[in-house]
Amino acid sequence: MIQFLRLHARDLDFHATVIKARQFAEATGQSKPKKRVNFIDTRPKSPAQPEWEPLLNGFKEIMTEALQPLQRTLR
Repeated sequence: MIQFLRLHARDLDFHATVIKARQFAEATGQSKPKKRVNFIDTRPKSPAQPEWEPLLNGFKEIMTEALQPLQRTLR
């Protein structure tokens, strides 16, 4: 390919040289097929509606305990 491009693409710009190189590779069978990898997710799907209630209740309890001393001082 290098010899071909030196002879036939000497005065061409980059884009035209790439086109010539692709033509040469296709004509001589040097083009490589692109490999493709497919990832398959085998993990179990999460439920559509997450259960937020226990988390929210715990957060509410923590905030209540943390804010009680502040509320007492403000009264």
